[in-house]
Amino acid sequence: MITTKYALAKAVVDLIISIELTVGEDLLQDVAASITEPVKELLRSTSREVRSDLGQLFRAVAEDEGVPARREAAFDLADTISGTGPGDNSSTSSTTDRVLAKAFMGLMNDVELADEEDFDPDTAIKIMEAVSGYLAHVVPEQVHQNLVPLFRQVAEDEDDPAQRELAADFPEAIGLVSED
Repeated sequence: MITTKYALAKAVVDLIISIELTVGEDLLQDVAASITEPVKELLRSTSREVRSDLGQLFRAVAEDEGVPARREAAFDLADTISGTGPGDNSSTSSTTDRVLAKAFMGLMNDVELADEEDFDPDTAIKIMEAVSGYLAHVVPEQVHQNLVPLFRQVAEDEDDPAQRELAADFPEAIGLVSED
């Protein structure tokens, strides 16, 4: 059964790995790092408990991955995130769900806003559509019902007004809610 945490973990892992494996003709290495490293740092800067939870989730995603290179990259990501970190320096309100939602939204926004000269737009769209399609069409409706308010909460917590406005429409933008 797909849970909210698993769905978000899969989406984050898939985005990070897709971006990192795209480096080359369609994406510059430094651009990939500028997109993925802040998110990895966000994930690493959480409490030990959240990092442990993230590591378990990312390992579960890795075990379900059928493509060997992606599987290996997912296990490496799990080890990187769940390894040693700064300790319990985050607030208790930083739940695993919220951290994953914030990471996912950040990755999607950064891919969307990447310069066309640095990241081939067709490749960026394929990556975003694959991951948002998974959330919109593969995960159960109950997970959708959990994701929408979670994304809205993360949007409300955004300090930058422009980012908050962009984040407010996120569930509609990725197809979880109809834009009617």
